[in-house]
Amino acid sequence: MSLRKGNKKFAQVTSGAPIALCLAGYGSKLFMLVDDTTSRLRFYEIQTGTPVSVHTTGASGGGDKEIQTLFFNKYLMFFGDGTLTSVGPQYYNGSAWGTLGYTFDVGFTPFGGAVYKNRAYIINRGTAQYAYSGIDAIAGATTTVDLSTVISENGSLYGIKSISLSENVTQQNVLAFVFSSGEIMVYGGSYPNSESWSLSARLKTSGLLYTGAAIDAKGDSFLLTQSEILSLRNLIAKGYDSEAKEGIGATIGTRWKQIIKALTAYGGSAITYIRGVYDDANDRLIISLPYYVDPTTSQVQNGIHQLIYDFTLGSWFEFYQSIEAAVTSSMTSSITYWNGDTFILTDAGDGVTDYATAHKLENTTNYLDDNIKTGTSGISFQVISAPHPLNRYGVITTAGLEVFMKSDLYSTINFRLIGDLGARQTEQQKTTGNGTNVTKTFVNIGIESNLVQYDISGVSTTSSVGIEIYGTNLWVNPSTGVAR
Repeated sequence: MSLRKGNKKFAQVTSGAPIALCLAGYGSKLFMLVDDTTSRLRFYEIQTGTPVSVHTTGASGGGDKEIQTLFFNKYLMFFGDGTLTSVGPQYYNGSAWGTLGYTFDVGFTPFGGAVYKNRAYIINRGTAQYAYSGIDAIAGATTTVDLSTVISENGSLYGIKSISLSENVTQQNVLAFVFSSGEIMVYGGSYPNSESWSLSARLKTSGLLYTGAAIDAKGDSFLLTQSEILSLRNLIAKGYDSEAKEGIGATIGTRWKQIIKALTAYGGSAITYIRGVYDDANDRLIISLPYYVDPTTSQVQNGIHQLIYDFTLGSWFEFYQSIEAAVTSSMTSSITYWNGDTFILTDAGDGVTDYATAHKLENTTNYLDDNIKTGTSGISFQVISAPHPLNRYGVITTAGLEVFMKSDLYSTINFRLIGDLGARQTEQQKTTGNGTNVTKTFVNIGIESNLVQYDISGVSTTSSVGIEIYGTNLWVNPSTGVAR
């Protein structure tokens, strides 16, 4: 285990009272989309760290809260629920910006979608309809399909996902249509209305959080539902019961439900800003939350908060960055993976100035997080081990904790023991004089219990080493009695 590196403030926009909406990458360019008071939607290039305005919609109104993107045939498309509805979806094709040239049926509101067998499939927001393009077409006529007559309960189309049933085997791709009700209809074939097009599966889960609430990774799509996180591929291949019990979301189910319940009660459409990406460089799934939800009190607070699943370790982690006191409001609205790094976007203010800020995750070298306004903050960290079962008979005394580790933050690290699932616990203690090389650190703390956990926590200060923990031992004095 190791302490993460700090989050670096990468680019920031303050002019025009910006509302931070979206981050998206295209080749060597990284874009930030904001809603400002001068031109409504404004697109900035931020890949150098210095924002440069490159495109505006020039429309009044605004009101975009949800932004969806779709990359198809060298076109990066932006869909929204405000200005991008009235002026039309925007695109960037590597050299020019413009308004998307698809022709839809009257009343059709395009809002994200997917690519399947060289066609774009686009959702009609708030309905059970979608439209599909011609082969490789980025403009022109589209064909609308209405699924309201075949779904088993009323619902809006919330997602379209192209799934490879066997990783990296494109011949086994299917197209899944996910509804707000949780119903999923899976089709295979060339395209709708073709002779080969047919329904291959019908599934049911709890409903998606919002339109597009899924993370594409490894040829799969992980659905973010009201009650759990589910692999769409495993749902199709193994069924709901197997995925619910054995999938990656099974071990974080209680915490996920707590977060969704708290954010739903918080209001302001908070759950619609839950976003996620696949971090290919580190083989991780990263879910970005708009606010921090305290695990003890369920209180919603300002804070940069991520749930991270490490596919290599098969484990979940939580990352949290506190917000400085000078910032009175803050919400994380977007996340993207670009050129080997993960970036998040926060919409914040201090009562005078609004800040649209992009942070590059885990990019500083001093193990401190860059604040939104100025300065840095220490990284809060905590590791609580699984319970270690000791002898079931008699009173067992744990006399110390031995930690194989490397750090230059010993003055900030707190150690304690937890007995019998929290029935008792020791005071926090520190150690000193261990140096910065790998050491066998002994913490002189003791507790009497049959189940023991260790808790290592603290807040970082400036560091060049951080914290790396390689292993632990509990020093135990066995009981001499046999009474239960």
